[in-house]
Amino acid sequence: MNPDARSRHQRSRKRRSWSDDRLIRACLDGDVDAWTELLDRYSGLLFSIGLQIGLKNDDAADLLQNVSMILLDHLGSLRSSESLSAWIITVTRREALRVVKREQRRAIVQSLVDDPIEEAASDEQTDDLTAKLVALHEQQLVREAMDRLPERCRRMLELLFVQDPPASYAEVAARMGVPIGSVGPTRARCLERLRKLLHDMGF
Repeated sequence: MNPDARSRHQRSRKRRSWSDDRLIRACLDGDVDAWTELLDRYSGLLFSIGLQIGLKNDDAADLLQNVSMILLDHLGSLRSSESLSAWIITVTRREALRVVKREQRRAIVQSLVDDPIEEAASDEQTDDLTAKLVALHEQQLVREAMDRLPERCRRMLELLFVQDPPASYAEVAARMGVPIGSVGPTRARCLERLRKLLHDMGF
């Protein structure tokens, strides 16, 4: 890897640990790499929303591009990360529904709105869908934070919390080759590292 490529790679890794607030400020200051990181951070959420609403892969990819352009136009009014996730969910859902209507996917629209053609979705339906999308985003953040943990921490937390059924302390100790008495303290330290990562990511 040449020096320029190595430097770009190091800057990219550093930005992955930035909070949304810091990324937004950097984007507004003209940092192209920060903009790329911001899109990478939320692209999975945008794509998933499109697929959940009923878009095909190609349409979901187009949706990602459209919402990215809208976000770029409105970035100056989104200085708080607390409003960013909600804004992205609202805009993405609205744009996805436009695509659905344009393609006349009446069955998909009918599951989201009272009238299959013209009426807006009821408040109850909207709240339910928004809650699901927020949960989806939170799951994505947890997965990304887990990937940033040291290998030993990630493996232990996966055994204890992701594996079905969860491993016992004895099983964790045997599989990781550590004393059973060290599992609890290591678990606590790893959870604290995960908590800090999630906080920095705006969770």
